[in-house]
Amino acid sequence: MKNLKKITFITFLSLYGLSAYAQLPKQMETRILSKLPQIDTNSDGKLSTQELEQGRKHFPKKYLAKIDTYLKKNSNIRKPNLKLNNVKADKVLKAIGLTGEQGISYKTTPTNETVLDIIYPKNKKYQKAPLFIYIHGGGYTGGSRNAIYRKSNIVKQLTNAGIAIASIDYRLAGKSEKVMMNEINQDCKDALRFLAKHADKYGIDPHKFITWGTSAGGSLALVAAMTQEDHLAGDVMGQGIAHTVLGSVVYFGATSFVEESVWKNRKWNSKGNLFTANNGLSEENIRKLTSPDLLINKQSPSLLLFYGDKDTTVPVENGRHLNKIAQSMNLDVNYIEIKNAGHGFRNVGGQASMKQDEIEQILIDHVFKWVI
Repeated sequence: MKNLKKITFITFLSLYGLSAYAQLPKQMETRILSKLPQIDTNSDGKLSTQELEQGRKHFPKKYLAKIDTYLKKNSNIRKPNLKLNNVKADKVLKAIGLTGEQGISYKTTPTNETVLDIIYPKNKKYQKAPLFIYIHGGGYTGGSRNAIYRKSNIVKQLTNAGIAIASIDYRLAGKSEKVMMNEINQDCKDALRFLAKHADKYGIDPHKFITWGTSAGGSLALVAAMTQEDHLAGDVMGQGIAHTVLGSVVYFGATSFVEESVWKNRKWNSKGNLFTANNGLSEENIRKLTSPDLLINKQSPSLLLFYGDKDTTVPVENGRHLNKIAQSMNLDVNYIEIKNAGHGFRNVGGQASMKQDEIEQILIDHVFKWVI
C-alpha cells in the first residue's frame, strides 16, 4: 500500500507537470504540499519551479530521472526564478531603495551554511536600530534566508520605520547529514549572539531584537527568543553577547517535541534522526532543549502566534498548546487561528478566513508596538 501511494503521487506529478505552478491545478498543488511541505521553502503555500527543482532530493530516488526529464521538457512553460544570490539580493534592495550586506559569516562550519544578511533601515529613527530577525522554514532540510526578499511589504514598512532586518541561514539536515536538532537551534542562537556582539558595527540595538519564523523557522524563532544568551553554547560566546528579545512572531511552528498530544496522528518518530544523541546530550535532553513549551517562562517575550485550523503538517494543537501555557503565565500573547487554512495558510476546505496581507499587517503592527 505504501509503494502504491508513492507511485500514485509521482503519477499525479507527471500528469499535471512540475514546471509551472501557475498552470498546476490547486488540488494537485495541495496534494504535493501535503506530501512534501518542506519544498515550499518560502512558506507561501504555492510551488514555483525553483522550489520543485530544489525539492528533488525529497522524492524517491528511482523517480528523480523521470522528474528531471519532465522539468527539462516543460521548462518553456514558466522559467524558474534564479536563486537569490548576493547580486540578486542587491538588485531587490535597490529596487525598493534599501541597502544591506549579504552572506555575513557568523560562525565557521564545514558546509559554510551559517551566514546571515542585514538590511539597513531606510529612515534613521533610532540611535541604534531595533532588529527584526527572520528565520526561514523548510522542514529543517531546506529553505534559505533569501526568502526575506520576497516579503517586500514587511521589509518596506519596517525599514521605513527605522527598523533593521536580519535573515539567517543555518545548517540543514538535508545538506549536513550529521547535523542534529540541538545544533540547528545552536546556529540560530549563535546568530543572535553574533549580532549582539557586533551591534555597534551594524548600528543595531542588542536589547531590541524581535524574532520571526515560518514553519520550522517558527519553532527556531521561539527557542531563540525564550532562552538566555548561553543556551546551547556554541562558537559565538564570551563578552558582549547579551541580548534581549522583545517579541517573537510564529507562523505555524512546532511548539513541542515532547508533548505527543500536539501531533495527533503525526508522530515525530519520522524525524527521530534529528534527535539522535550527540555532544553528550541524550535524545531526551535534545527534545527538552529544543521544545518551546518547556522553555517558556514568566520572563519570556511577547508572542504573536498564527496557526491554520486545518494544518496537517504542524497541527493547530501546537499553537493552542503554547497559547494556553503563555496565558497561564500571564504573558503578553496574541493567538490567531485562521479558519480553513492549512500549512502556509493555503485554502483547505474553503476560503481561509484571513488573507496574507491581513496577516502581515498584524505582524507589522505588533512589531511597531514592541519596539516603542
